[in-house]
Amino acid sequence: MPKNSHKSVNHGLFRFPHNQSTGSELDEERESLSDSSAGLHDIIDQESLVEEIDKYIDDLGTNTSPHPGTLLSLVQLLAHHYCGKCLETNRSETLLRLLIRLLRKPGSFHETLLAIRSIALVFLNQGDITKSQQDVLYALVAPHLKSLILEGGNRAELKHQSMTTLAMVTLIAASDADTRQNLGFFYRIFLTDGAPLQAEDPGESEILTTGQIQILVETSLCAYGLLYASLYGDGRGTWDDARDELRGVMTIHLDLMESRSMDIRKAAAENIGLMLESTATLYKKMSKSLKSNDRDTDTDTGADIKTKTGAEAEAKAKAETATEAEAEAEAEAEAEPKFQSQLQSGAVEAAEAIKALKDNDDDDNCINTSRMFSILNQLAAHGNRKYKKHESKDQRNVFRLVLQTAEHGLVPEKKTKLGKRLFVFRGWAHILEFDAFFDVLGQGLIQHIYCLKLEESRRPRVLIIIRQFQDG
Repeated sequence: MPKNSHKSVNHGLFRFPHNQSTGSELDEERESLSDSSAGLHDIIDQESLVEEIDKYIDDLGTNTSPHPGTLLSLVQLLAHHYCGKCLETNRSETLLRLLIRLLRKPGSFHETLLAIRSIALVFLNQGDITKSQQDVLYALVAPHLKSLILEGGNRAELKHQSMTTLAMVTLIAASDADTRQNLGFFYRIFLTDGAPLQAEDPGESEILTTGQIQILVETSLCAYGLLYASLYGDGRGTWDDARDELRGVMTIHLDLMESRSMDIRKAAAENIGLMLESTATLYKKMSKSLKSNDRDTDTDTGADIKTKTGAEAEAKAKAETATEAEAEAEAEAEAEPKFQSQLQSGAVEAAEAIKALKDNDDDDNCINTSRMFSILNQLAAHGNRKYKKHESKDQRNVFRLVLQTAEHGLVPEKKTKLGKRLFVFRGWAHILEFDAFFDVLGQGLIQHIYCLKLEESRRPRVLIIIRQFQDG
């Protein structure tokens, strides 16, 4: 792949949203996946997994209206067991085509919803397949997911699930060009307050309610953040590209931070924190590269200076070694952290990065930093009187984290418990990617981490992300 990316103690701040109940079977499935007491399931041998997968393929292939229990069992199998070796061949494509067939025909609400969720799980369980094979599978499912998102009707839950699945499929299998295209797709949804999601001439029963629109706008913001993280988070991509994308979407994010919906405000704020973190990282990376090139130039220029004798060089080397040893000993003796000094240094770097975002001849593309800091300071310190008290307290925590990133270059930290293991994630990009995986796999993620750790052959995309979880 061309890209290099990769039960919570508190996963309320960083998440894909779960909206209203959609039926007892799906509720049971969600509770099963998110059960904090769940640990490692017994690992099923590959032969048995192949038999199970083939059984589901046969059932879906021969029965055009499978019982919802069949799809529910498939979801639980793919979530709680890593099936990579079973899906290395053409089984992935066969299973995806059967699931797409369920999306294209009139069926029950729960059947369609579980089929969409199964598609995300198939991509998460893919084995060692080539880039061209991934392109084929992505092209197979993406148009159908977009069609479900944009089609008329008020089935908000299906649109929500289709958005989260499209974002996950894009994260895993899409090229950079397709990822940028979907970045624009989700951007247009929250830019227009969900206008593309409404039918052109809807009947009264097909109009999405204000509450449904708010949920879907939040979902599109979360999906946008995940894809931005996959392109530019953790030092990926270039500073120019990350900066241009931030400039283009900052105004609408600032507008949405003043929305009446708490979830929309928080999702917009988290995206701003992510984009500031990503552009600051890339700016420092670019600056270091330029300084390194300057040093190389200086070295080349002075190469013709008379060389010291062997004795002089040896004496200088010993002196430098002694000096370094003294410096290390002194540093160890004064090892007490100086947090205020770190804050000051981080503030300087953050200010330089933000200033670089504004340095542009085209004033129309400059971000309005004064408005950004005004909103962040107001909501981080006082909330807002027009919002409920519990909402103000919740949003203050999020805005304080974003404000710390903007002012001091600090990044959030999230502790997450999977089974009996505690993971710690630092930075907006890592947190968003983890939450997207947890949203699909639930506590089954620990099983995937364990199984993939045993695998010698590792897929470029998902396994790099999983490796971050192991290192966390």
